[in-house]
Amino acid sequence: MKKILLSLTIILGILSTGIAAQAQTNYSESENNDSLSRADRFYARYENAVVEGDFKEKGDRDYFKIYADETDTLKIRFHYDGNPDIDLEIYNMEGERTDKFSNVESSFDADFYLEENDYIYVCVDHDSGDLEGDYRLYFYLK
Repeated sequence: MKKILLSLTIILGILSTGIAAQAQTNYSESENNDSLSRADRFYARYENAVVEGDFKEKGDRDYFKIYADETDTLKIRFHYDGNPDIDLEIYNMEGERTDKFSNVESSFDADFYLEENDYIYVCVDHDSGDLEGDYRLYFYLK
């Protein structure tokens, strides 16, 4: 009985390690992504993805183009450990701003419905405040 439980524990441990390894995809911001036409491009899937970025200077704007891999709700989360004055702006496929979230807190969430292969742009705009640390932009389909 102990051998069976030990074997089962080992198998479950291996399976959970494999699942955890696939639970999140990490990316880094690529400069120069300071306009819609230079936005970093990513596909949202059902696993969590995170882009780590940083602010080079006050007034830095970072753009990300996020495609939906399938028709569903796109979840966006933003997190920053500093004391920033950050605005998040959302643009549609035509490049028109559809939403602006001013002076977001250190953690922020929003949902957007997208059809398969549609995309939105997310702009992280640093107006003023602390430039210490990196920010993280999480996204996934839910």
